[in-house]
Amino acid sequence: MIDNQTPYHLSIKNILENGRVIDGASLIYPFKNDYIIKKKINNGDSIVVQFINDYGAIIEKKPNKSL
Repeated sequence: MIDNQTPYHLSIKNILENGRVIDGASLIYPFKNDYIIKKKINNGDSIVVQFINDYGAIIEKKPNKSL
């Protein structure tokens, strides 16, 4: 689950597991945590979330353990 505790919409381009796309584009509304990653993620896997910022640039973030 991805938790958005900001007053802004979060635009997700991709979610990557070990460099492979496991989930595609989505929008997370402000103060919501209703986005659930459908694929089971194993401990030790490398997870990266690609966000699209207000300028159209792709920002990559490694989530904390409580993704």
